[in-house]
Formats: sequence, C-alpha cells, structure tokens
Amino acid sequence: MIFGEAPIVARALDSTLIDFIRSEVRDAVIFFRPCPAMLPVLVESASAAGELALLCAHDSLAELRNLIQQTVMEAWSQSIVFFHSGITESLRIFPLRWRLALISGPAEDISSSELSELADSLASNAVLVWFRPDLKAEGLLDNLVATGTAQPNEDRSPDFRVLRTRNRLPRTAASARPADWKIVRTLLIERDFLNAVPSAGPQLADVLRSLRLSCLVADSVPRSGYASWPYQIPTPYFVIPSGLPDGRPWPRISIVTPSFNQGRFIEESILSVLGQGYPNLEYIVIDGGSTDETSAVLERYRDQLDHVVREKDDGQSHAINKGMAIASGEILTWLNRPASQKFIATASLSTST
Repeated sequence: MIFGEAPIVARALDSTLIDFIRSEVRDAVIFFRPCPAMLPVLVESASAAGELALLCAHDSLAELRNLIQQTVMEAWSQSIVFFHSGITESLRIFPLRWRLALISGPAEDISSSELSELADSLASNAVLVWFRPDLKAEGLLDNLVATGTAQPNEDRSPDFRVLRTRNRLPRTAASARPADWKIVRTLLIERDFLNAVPSAGPQLADVLRSLRLSCLVADSVPRSGYASWPYQIPTPYFVIPSGLPDGRPWPRISIVTPSFNQGRFIEESILSVLGQGYPNLEYIVIDGGSTDETSAVLERYRDQLDHVVREKDDGQSHAINKGMAIASGEILTWLNRPASQKFIATASLSTST
C-alpha cells in the first residue's frame, strides 16, 4: 500500500486487536508514537469520522514527518491532528477527556508519571492499549494496576495489552471534537511538515490557546474525574463583577498552601482555590520534598500555579513564611489541607473582599 511517496511497511495487525479497536473507537482518541497501519482502522471504526478527534503525537519530528507524508493525502486522515511532542506536553496542549489512548512500540524514555498522567486524562470506562509493549512497558502498565489507577482487561495477546480506567466515583464522558480541530490540523502540518511561513490567517499559538481553553471550560469535572465540589464547579456559578463596587480593580490575593506528603488531599485544596474564578489571584504551593503522589498532582495543575517550590523545609510555619516572602498580593493568606475536609467555600474570595 502506498501513501504519499513512501510505502507503509508493517506486519499485519492482530485481528483480535482490530476487532477490539473497532468496538472502542468513539469521540476522542490519542495515539502516541502511532503506527501508520493502524490509523485507517481507527478512523474507519468511528461512527462518524467528522466527529472523531484523533491526536497522533510523536516525540520524534522525523518520525512524525514520515507519518504525515504517508497519510496526509488520504481522505480518511482529515480527522487526524499530528503533533510533535511527548505525552505530558500533548496532554497539556490538548486537555481533552480521551475515550481511547494507544501507545505503540517500546517504552524507551516514557516514565511512570507520564503514563499515570495519560491514565488520569481518560474518560469513564475508557481504555488504554499498548501495542507491542516491551518489558519496561509491561512494568509501567503493571504499576498502573498496582496503584489502582486502572484495571486489566481480558482482551490481550502477545501483540498488545489493554487496561481500563477504574471508576472510583462518577466521571465525565469523553470530550466532543473541538470546533477548531481542522484548523489546528492544517496549521500544525504547515509548521512541522511543510515548514511554511505563517500566513496572515489564524496564528497557531492563538488557535491552540483557544482550543485548550474551550476544552477546559467544557470539562466541568476537572482532570481528576470526581463529581462534587471542589472537583466540579457548581452550576449556575457565581458571576464575579468586573471590579469592586466603587470601580477599583479587584485587589491581588496571594494564597500559600504548605504541603508535605499530602498527595491524597492536595488536589482538593488546589481546586477549591482555582474553582473560585477570582480574577486577580496569585497561588503559591510550598512542598517540603514529598515522596508520595504530590509531585504528580502539582504537575497536573502546574500551568495554573504561579509558584511551586519543592525542597525540604523546617515544617509548616517555615513553609508558609517562605511562600509569604515571594507573594506579591495586597492580601495574603494561607490554606492548609489536613485530613479534615476544610475547603474554601465557593466564591468566598470575591465576597470576602
């Protein structure tokens, strides 16, 4: 079979895998280090190709360009966005709730934390498929099962392994295909394959920013997947005026959260602050060198935190003082998250000022 100028050379796909994929392809699919022979199977298995969001990400630009060359002229490839990046950056730029995630080939430099992030980005009852895993990949998948992040699926063969997300609490459905999907596809191909000079039309950075924000807004249950406050912002949400009653802008509020091995609770604290929607917030997290899942949680929300300090300290008071020293707000406060359920009440930041 010939796509573009280069032939696809791949051994035949496992028929069991093809049948399984056809039963699972819906909504949003992410494929890291994709193999070309599987792409038409994914697209043709979708109930409506025009509704499928298929992200093909690769950390090798040369491999990605080869993939584009082999597939871009095919009519079925119009649902595919090709992206040059690793797993973490792909999930940050495209924060969709994925129905199906696939990885192909050896694990190489894929880390346990990256695979956990990928699992956390999946929708309810979603599937993670590793095609032709090596021993390291098998170990990474075993770790997901051991930590309770996912559970093994009975569908597997020597060629592939399947895990399914574990539903601890009600979770959200997969994301619908973003409105700008085709525009993003075109601009990324121009950048990564054609080396085209940016046109006077939509700029890639602006379109990606718009797509990312629309996905985050649409995902009313945040990335952790829980269904109550602070994981889900109440509807209708408190509408914050553009400024204070006398016309002055909202004062800058700096909040410091000290943490040490509070990975089970730190996400609730972070979301209870971010969920306020306060327009002039500085949020600082001081972590005393945690050895639990705190680091993974902080990475998940790193783009929404103004400062994150990870180093040993002399306890909670020392951590709070370190945070206050770098704070720039007119109002300073701190929020701890002990085992008891102390969250910031919804909209309390705006009403307290």
